[in-house]
Amino acid sequence: MIERIAIHISDFSVRLPSNIKALYQYCPIPSIDYPQLDGELFCHVYYLRLLCNTKRFPSWPIRDPVTFLRCCLVTWLDEIDKKPPVMSLEQACSVLLLPNNESTWKNKAEVRRAYFKLAQKYHPDKNPEGREVFEQITSAYELLTSNVHHSVLPDLQRIILCLQAQSIVYKNYSEELSPYKYAGYGQLIKTINLESNDAALFAEGGGQLLSAAVELCRYTLMSSALNAEQLRRDAGLEVST
Repeated sequence: MIERIAIHISDFSVRLPSNIKALYQYCPIPSIDYPQLDGELFCHVYYLRLLCNTKRFPSWPIRDPVTFLRCCLVTWLDEIDKKPPVMSLEQACSVLLLPNNESTWKNKAEVRRAYFKLAQKYHPDKNPEGREVFEQITSAYELLTSNVHHSVLPDLQRIILCLQAQSIVYKNYSEELSPYKYAGYGQLIKTINLESNDAALFAEGGGQLLSAAVELCRYTLMSSALNAEQLRRDAGLEVST
């Protein structure tokens, strides 16, 4: 992190010794990613890929199971509702007046300079009429400096992790969760329906999502009679049998 921050402010760091009164012009820093966390999914205060590795961590304690379950539900629904970015990489280059090629996308310093030049011109504090253009510039900068290799559409493995994490919390903290109705049956039923009718269900690697969804449904029903009634109301008993 220190190295990435140093690189980000390197232009200013070079000028500062010769002018200690120099003012730093703010420019958003690109997200900092760690290779060892690639493919991870952070939820509440846990990394779900590690939490769901029950062979390595069979009894990982969860401090607040109710809050964790709610966070898992939100993370799951957010993953399902992922939308494509508001602009393509080509459009982002056009907005920042950059050449449209892969070497430009990967050159964070060049992207930063282009953003900084335009941001000075269109920042609302200096140009009240430039807010809309400034927002486009900021969106383009964030897209080009993000990890574009990460999918912007729902990721199957991340969805499976969300379901498995919920199963773990229900399995280990059934009593604590028993007073509460499970709030995810609508999406869970939809998932089971879609997966069970998928022609590629038994293809190589198939069935993981259906298995995770059915397992979660089972643990929620074991936790509380309230969940059985809720599943019946949501017309899910037919699906789960």
